[in-house]
Amino acid sequence: MRQRRDKEITDDERHRHIPRDVNGVPIFLILPEAMSAKFQREMRKCEAAWREGEPLAVAEAVTLTYFYRQPPQAWLEQAVVNLAIGGRTKQQAKRHLADNIKFFRFQAVRDLHASGYSWEVAYEIAAERLAKTSMAGSAVTMKADYAKVMRDFKAKRFGKYFILRDKRFRHDGKPDTQAVPEPPFGPTRK
Repeated sequence: MRQRRDKEITDDERHRHIPRDVNGVPIFLILPEAMSAKFQREMRKCEAAWREGEPLAVAEAVTLTYFYRQPPQAWLEQAVVNLAIGGRTKQQAKRHLADNIKFFRFQAVRDLHASGYSWEVAYEIAAERLAKTSMAGSAVTMKADYAKVMRDFKAKRFGKYFILRDKRFRHDGKPDTQAVPEPPFGPTRK
């Protein structure tokens, strides 16, 4: 016969340090021991299959983490990144880099104009400040790229200017030989 404790622990108390969705449901669960053991066994199978070269094991592992509401394990995060990088064409990588350069030029011009410079002066200063970076371009280029990004934003094409926050993968997982710097502003007046 199981003894009752003086104080029952509620799910809210048990999961008090776990992030919750808008409905208050825990996003990650602390699994009961038996369920945790089953989850870990299944994840070990997936990891072993991935290490043997089976990419579908990654799909299975992602599904398991979703069903069990568990955070992804380090090997799974790296496997997803490897698959994303490996599945990317050279054309996609080139387009992404070109779009990022346009976006950084856009930000430079926008920030300069917001700080009080006229449009024409903002284009000139942006060109000067970006001259020794991978985002270099003339004032005419700055103006054209600003206009292009604005058209895309008005057309709700925001995803085109997706910027990776994890610097490890900005160059398809290769060392960053010519880093694209963060926007080089706060604007300063001459």
